[in-house]
Amino acid sequence: MFNIIKIHYMCDDFLNTISILYRGNNHILQQIRSFNNFLFFEMQNIINKSRGMIIISQKKYRKYQIYNNVEIDNFSIKLKRIFYTKPTFKELNNEKKKVLTPDISRFKNLNYFCNLFLDLTKEISQHQNTNAIKSESMEDFWIGKIPAMIQSHACNLHKLNREFLAIKGECPYDKGGYFIVNGNEKVLVAQEKLINNKVYVFKKNERNNIKLIAQCKSFNNYFYNQGHMVYLSLIDRYSNTKIKRWSSIYLKTALLRYEIPIMIVLRALGFKNDKDIALYSMLTLKNMKKNEILYESFVESSGVETEYLALEFIGARKFSRKHIKKHERILVANELLNKKFLPHMGLSIFSKLKKGFFLAYMINRLINVSLNSKLQDDKDTIGNKRIDSSGFLMAIMFNNLFLKFFKDTKYKIIKSIRQKKIISLDLAFDPFQINNGFLFALATGNWNIEGTLDEKTGVSQVLNRMSYLGNLSHLARLNASYTSSGKVLDVRRIHVSYWGFICPCETPEGQTCGIVKNFAFLSYVTNENKIKDSYLFLLIKYLLDFDKVNKNCYYNLSKVFLNGRLLGFSKNCYLIMKYFINIRRKDLVYFEISIVVNKNDNEIHLWSDSGRLKRPLFILKNTKYFFNFYHLKKINQIKNHVYKFEYILEKNIVEYLDHEEIQNCLIKLNNESNKKIFINHYNIFQKMYTHLEIHNSCILGVNAAQIPFSNHNQSPRNSYQSSMGKQAIGMSYLNNNVRWDTQNNLLVYFQRPLVFTLHKKLVNSFSFPSGLNTIVAIMSYTGFNQEDSLIMNQGSIERGLFKTIIFRVYSDKEDFSNPYMSNKFVKPKYTAKSMKSVNHFDWDGTRKLNNFIKGGDIIVGKISYISSKNSNISDKLETDSSLRLSLGNSGSVESVMVTYDDSGCKIIKTKVRTIRNPMIGDKFSSLHGQKGIVGMTFNESFMPFTNNSIIPDIIMNPHAIPSRMTIGHLIETVIAKVAATSCKFVDGTSIINKFQSSFLEHLNRFSFEHTGLEITNNGFNGNQLSNKIFIGPVYYQRLKHMVVDKYFSRARGPYETLTRQPVEGRSKEGGLRFGEMERDCVLSHGAAYFLKERLVDQSDVYRIHICEKSGLIGFSNLKNQLFWSKIWINSKICQIFIPYACKLLLQELMSMCITPRIVIKNKI
Repeated sequence: MFNIIKIHYMCDDFLNTISILYRGNNHILQQIRSFNNFLFFEMQNIINKSRGMIIISQKKYRKYQIYNNVEIDNFSIKLKRIFYTKPTFKELNNEKKKVLTPDISRFKNLNYFCNLFLDLTKEISQHQNTNAIKSESMEDFWIGKIPAMIQSHACNLHKLNREFLAIKGECPYDKGGYFIVNGNEKVLVAQEKLINNKVYVFKKNERNNIKLIAQCKSFNNYFYNQGHMVYLSLIDRYSNTKIKRWSSIYLKTALLRYEIPIMIVLRALGFKNDKDIALYSMLTLKNMKKNEILYESFVESSGVETEYLALEFIGARKFSRKHIKKHERILVANELLNKKFLPHMGLSIFSKLKKGFFLAYMINRLINVSLNSKLQDDKDTIGNKRIDSSGFLMAIMFNNLFLKFFKDTKYKIIKSIRQKKIISLDLAFDPFQINNGFLFALATGNWNIEGTLDEKTGVSQVLNRMSYLGNLSHLARLNASYTSSGKVLDVRRIHVSYWGFICPCETPEGQTCGIVKNFAFLSYVTNENKIKDSYLFLLIKYLLDFDKVNKNCYYNLSKVFLNGRLLGFSKNCYLIMKYFINIRRKDLVYFEISIVVNKNDNEIHLWSDSGRLKRPLFILKNTKYFFNFYHLKKINQIKNHVYKFEYILEKNIVEYLDHEEIQNCLIKLNNESNKKIFINHYNIFQKMYTHLEIHNSCILGVNAAQIPFSNHNQSPRNSYQSSMGKQAIGMSYLNNNVRWDTQNNLLVYFQRPLVFTLHKKLVNSFSFPSGLNTIVAIMSYTGFNQEDSLIMNQGSIERGLFKTIIFRVYSDKEDFSNPYMSNKFVKPKYTAKSMKSVNHFDWDGTRKLNNFIKGGDIIVGKISYISSKNSNISDKLETDSSLRLSLGNSGSVESVMVTYDDSGCKIIKTKVRTIRNPMIGDKFSSLHGQKGIVGMTFNESFMPFTNNSIIPDIIMNPHAIPSRMTIGHLIETVIAKVAATSCKFVDGTSIINKFQSSFLEHLNRFSFEHTGLEITNNGFNGNQLSNKIFIGPVYYQRLKHMVVDKYFSRARGPYETLTRQPVEGRSKEGGLRFGEMERDCVLSHGAAYFLKERLVDQSDVYRIHICEKSGLIGFSNLKNQLFWSKIWINSKICQIFIPYACKLLLQELMSMCITPRIVIKNKI
């Protein structure tokens, strides 16, 4: 353990609460719980909704359906239970299954999938007889495989402690939350979407008019993956006399061919009286402006006055490929309104009245926004969004794959019946369909979106293992529904509703800025939870039913919604709110249930769906919270972090609220008084706080919370550091020796920062440092540290400052999939010039350990045998297909691994070790976004030194501070001096911190100036500098961007066969691109001969001979010096030099019957 100095006045209750909330409910655990919810509930729900399979025989093949000489009518399959088993695998030549662990999956490039089994019943019944002839129960029927999330219930590492994880070859601090596909780690990124069953009203400018749209995506769980959109449109327009006139309100849905007047739909739903329609839509008949809007709608629907005519009107306009006959219109319209129109309100004929009231509610919302009495909805607020987490995304994909799997199975069974074959489910079921579907989705990242036929890209991504913080940040990432190529800026801005839910700092630069976001430190994404039927029964019993609503009192009634579905009406919405809050705090319903009261609209919403973002707050009662010494003692007795989390929820210390619930609460910040004063209509009144913020720094994400004193920095600098923290080189995991990642960067010497944050300790970042405490001087010195350049101490570099080891893994395997081509690992053959390298290989073609190899050298020897269809074995063509080290790289062989994959192919992986010291051109950064490139390294004797003989490791330019305003960088320097002299770590958690005067006394006691300035001497001549220099310890990071991987020059090299120009790319030793802008720059300087040399002489110069009369390309025999033209016999032939690409252009034009001619002129 280590000592810590706290520099902010934060109670231990707050520290303990943050620790319990994060360790018991962090984003990785949320990913795992979401996937477990898919395993235990969603999969079985999908099976139950599929309702099995029934095949009714048809006359044209009924005579072929014979079972034991009895004519068969029906064949049915009833689905019962679905379950899974944990991942297993079979080794080569061994039928016994073994336990598959994530380490073995990475090692052998396997899929970490678990097997799916289904219990079903097969029934065969006779024609005109309902009793089954034969009923057969089939248990443990294998239907495929699904991915298993690491550390979930389907994983073999579930509930293993750190010691057992280390034995299994895993990092003890790896919390899981990702998948393994073909040996690669994949993570599902959460996706944003709008809320189902909620009414949104938006304004849209169209020419000179304003179009108002009320939309609702009606979603019923019975259909699971379908949603039906309903649109209401209203246009306000101006006539020539500038009098405002309104259009009729129209309804639009994908089920109808055209927009239809809204009043016709209401009459079809059972509303007979126009006065009732106006009352339910406007809540009052006295508002003339509202009456004016509805007047147009009534006029538009004149002539369709009865329910029968309205149904006939809708039936004639239903979208259908076939023509709907007149006598079928009523039936078609009833089926549309009952099952496909607003299905979340019900699917029976008795739900028509409910749908009519919900439609009237949509009209009321639309009219209020059109008259500016209500604001339009904000698409960007977090209260109008839902988050699709990993479990929900898996459920969507499984639903699509299972429906396709069952549809194909039904087709195969019908085909077997027609062909008089025995019905075999083993042949009908294709177990690889579900497996391949998940495999393709996770490998490509393309995912089916709920309710659409489109696919969204980038849902599945390769897990970032560059650093430990990069791994945590990737698992807490969120993608917006808006495309990154869009030009709308409002989507990218930080919304006020993001407080405590979305990190305001952590977002990438460039095209995806504001589109890719990260969750805040303590935010929580809910799963779907159902309210118990007993509580719902009490609620519905208390509500007024739709057919018992008093028209005269309708204005005062509150509407009650459950997940967007209108349940009924209440006279006192606050009584319902108090009732549900009480049973939630008594743990009678799950803590994820949301209770929202909208005072202005007189509505109450109960939400229990998945994807709601919530955040924790202390519950206050009479301005006091419930956390006391008794609770602290009880919590310390509990060892499991999840049980601690459940305890503080059970004791009403903390509760989770979403953004809409927070609108009805008054939240106290940590440094505010107990009451808040409000002024409303010249009245002054006080309100008591209902909740207390846990800690203000929890609004930040995982990466941004690592920055000490970040509230003193400019906001873009915190965003830069949030991105660069994921690129810092340190230690990513503790099982480096048994992992075979493509690349792994490891800092040889690393340290914990002297100034840290509480969040750094909570995420175990202390165990995975990614930098060093360096002595940094802020001064101009010799001019080599201008702009962003840094000067580094060569003596510090030689002592190991930022020394880095880069491990790269090169993999190859023997492939036997092609029957005419086979591979084999062998010891490479060498010529007389390369005989010295023969001893560097083992008998199987692998390199010996610690051998040094450079770019282009063979890593693994391999020969490919190619044969044609009719050739003998002896006629096979041998070609060298050895695996070689990529150009520009070098290193020593660290280790070699030989194994076999599931198909029996031999795999060889070679890990190459490269040691790199800092050099000119490498990139470094502090924790405050002060990034810079090394411009020069000086010997230690030439570096400046203080009177205390302190020599800086890094010198940065002082002009970087005023423009970037990273005051946190300066504060860290002074506080780090205190930490270094007192041998204690300092807690520098942002937002609530106060600089203590005792720190200044402490520095003076150790002969340091409290300002951080020191008398410094010139390293070249030893003279004292005229000004004092700001110098002290600062935590610096080495980033992955190194000049060795980027710089490139070429004198000669390979050329393209087609164009005869230099190839492109550093790895191919290609040429440097001389583009259009470079050409313009050279032309502006008038350097024509230099331009010709670059673009012709040093590129693809080519000699051709031209006929001077025709201007066409002639023929030549250079050996005999003969030149002629086929067009003109007696014509002079001229020799010219042009680019080879120009010659190809001329030939391409001639192939198109276009004759280009080159005119030859004498030199002037």
